[in-house]
This record gives sequence, structure tokens and C-alpha cells, in this order.
Amino acid sequence: MHGVDMMVTHHDAWDEIYGLREACIEKLAEYGISHYYNHLPLDDCNFGTNDSLLKKLNLEIVKRTHEWEGLYFGRVAEYKREIEFSEFVRNIENLLEEPVKSWQFNDKKLKRVGLVCGNGGTTACLKEVVENDCNVYITGECNLYTIQYAKFKGINLIIGSHTFTEVFGIESLAMKLKEKIEGLEVVKLNEEHYEANI
Repeated sequence: MHGVDMMVTHHDAWDEIYGLREACIEKLAEYGISHYYNHLPLDDCNFGTNDSLLKKLNLEIVKRTHEWEGLYFGRVAEYKREIEFSEFVRNIENLLEEPVKSWQFNDKKLKRVGLVCGNGGTTACLKEVVENDCNVYITGECNLYTIQYAKFKGINLIIGSHTFTEVFGIESLAMKLKEKIEGLEVVKLNEEHYEANI
């Protein structure tokens, strides 16, 4: 397991993947590896999942959105200049190193972007982005209702993968730990890009 002592992830195994959490705990114990995960606070903080992805796309964050129990798991950001939707899609695919799914439901150039990394596929998430006058919404999961609502409201939609829309926040967290802990070595554990094909 790459000789690691601790694994840092965004969240624990989901309850919906029945039995996986227990299997993971057993495997970590077998190898003597600690596991630290940080979900909503990492979504909210200024070096977390949302902010890290937006900064890599050279967007300026203008508003924290999607409040849950005092923390915010979404963002609205803007470009200084408008860009074409097709260029924006290419930029995201290059950054995520995987194909994304995209729907262009208006022909305006993009300037204002709404984002919820990971699972922001609910129509409630998209509704808040629409209310903030965004040209496009980016998230890591969707369903039929997400697409239909985006089409109904005329907002462009980009769906990456849950994992790779969030990964830059974990990398930022790991680099902050490295700055604080002398001699700490950070090893990236590569994950498959299987979500992009679903």
C-alpha cells in the first residue's frame, strides 16, 4: 500500500455501498493505516474542493452558496472576460484529465459559473445556481431531473465525475499538512476514471 501510514480522503465509504465501510476498516487495520476524512468543512473552506477547482480554472470566487448547518458546499465564480462554452468544456476536461458530459442549453458566452463539487445533482442545488444568474453549472453527478431542469431554465450544464471534481481539495489539504509537518511525505493514490463512462 505504498508504505503509507495515513490515508486522507474527502469522505468515508457511503452507507449506500452496503458493507464497504466495514471492509475498508478491516483492510486499513490489516495494513496499519490510519484514515482521516473531511467532508463538508473541506467543501466550505478557502482551500477546499470548490475553491481549489475554481482557482485552477482561473475563476474568481464571488459568493459561497448552498448552506448546510452553517457551512457552504457550493460557489459562484466569474471570469474577467467571457469565454465560449466549448472552450470552457475543453478546459475542464484538460484539468480533470477525463471526458465530461455537457449540455449547452443557451448560446451565450460564459462569465458566471455555479459549482458544487461531487454530488450536486439535485434540482435544489441547480435552482440556487439559477437564482444567482449563472451561465453554467458544474457538478460531479446528475440524474434525469437535473438535465431536464437545466434545459427548462436554459442554463448550460457540465457533469464531471464525483471523484475528480473533488480531488484538488484533497491535494490542497495534503499540501497544507506537508507545510506544517516536517519530514511528511505525500503520495498520491491514483484512482480509476470509471465514472466518466457511466
